[in-house]
Amino acid sequence: MPELSKFLGSEFQGQYLSDYLRPSYQEKIPVFHLVGGLDKLWEKEVTLQDPQDGLPVSLEKWVKEERLFCLKVKLRGNDLDWDVARTIEISRVAHEVYRRLNENRQVFLSVDTNEVCETPDYIVEMLNRIKEKDSQTYQEILYVEQPTGRDLSRYNFDMTKITKLKPVLVDESLTGIAEFYQARKLGWSGLALKTCKCHSLELLLVVLATCYRMPYTIQDLTNPKLALIHSAGFAGRTNPLMGIEANASQFFPLSSVAESRVHPGIFSRKGGYLSLVSLGKIGLGYRLEEIRQN
Repeated sequence: MPELSKFLGSEFQGQYLSDYLRPSYQEKIPVFHLVGGLDKLWEKEVTLQDPQDGLPVSLEKWVKEERLFCLKVKLRGNDLDWDVARTIEISRVAHEVYRRLNENRQVFLSVDTNEVCETPDYIVEMLNRIKEKDSQTYQEILYVEQPTGRDLSRYNFDMTKITKLKPVLVDESLTGIAEFYQARKLGWSGLALKTCKCHSLELLLVVLATCYRMPYTIQDLTNPKLALIHSAGFAGRTNPLMGIEANASQFFPLSSVAESRVHPGIFSRKGGYLSLVSLGKIGLGYRLEEIRQN
């Protein structure tokens, strides 16, 4: 294994990737559930026109069935009143479910406007309004994800306006090591990592984030099959903020039948977690030959 200095400079001489990874996989990891802008929140909103495929439709039912406590909130980024109300209502749904179940669960939220905000000022105003209207929801927000455009040369905003309130994580803008340093200079406080962006690059970004004490998350693009096993394993050997995104269970769970027979805990979300105990000790833990037999 080459020294990290070969990729990251002389300050990493004598250091290796193994210095920054867990020696073994975690047994389980919290999973984030995606709440889209058009998703129905309450069971009473569901109609016969909604899918009848046996999966929950409303957030209320998802939380009840899978005991979810980490929720990724997709927002508009250009409709302040709607974004504030939506975030608070999503928190309310989760707490109401757990109240009925007589379970005391802490809820965690991330908020994502998908680059729509024209400036960081929108997020600052949104966070302040949420704090004024519902301090509990405000406390539950772990981070804000990529609120402004991805071109850091064009959208070179000072992000410390947001970081004084909540961590703000760079996602679409993070395409290489140079972009990491550029984002850090602009005040972004953390990283959103995806295995699909290149395994080697994401490993190096884990190193940099750890060295600079920046939080990072492991996210996906609704990864199915081996892609989800890869992403889950990556999260299990690193130290992401809170948990991992794994949306395939929401949108097309039947696409990974063979994989789910070998790794049932990765393809089903129970108690708000993914179980990683099925990951093998060789390579990325896929157990590919067993999957092929299914």
